[in-house]
Amino acid sequence: MPKEPVNPSDEKAQFISDCKRIFKSDAGYNVLRGLSKFCGEHENPYVQGSYDRTANKCGKLSVMLFIRKILSDDDKPRQEKVIQTER
Repeated sequence: MPKEPVNPSDEKAQFISDCKRIFKSDAGYNVLRGLSKFCGEHENPYVQGSYDRTANKCGKLSVMLFIRKILSDDDKPRQEKVIQTER
């Protein structure tokens, strides 16, 4: 049986709510600490002479930053558009 279409904004709000509920629990906090270490959240992702290892570390870090952004209670509007400046 096909599912009914879901409004993308409702789906996003549900995802954010689920993440906050899960990661703000005691077990979620422990998982978040493990992910932080695995993703190298507090390390420099640059590996001298190895662009592929640097890219890999940056990819891991981006996942952690995404989770942290979701968990932040900062509801301030963010600039989504790049502003071109004159040179």
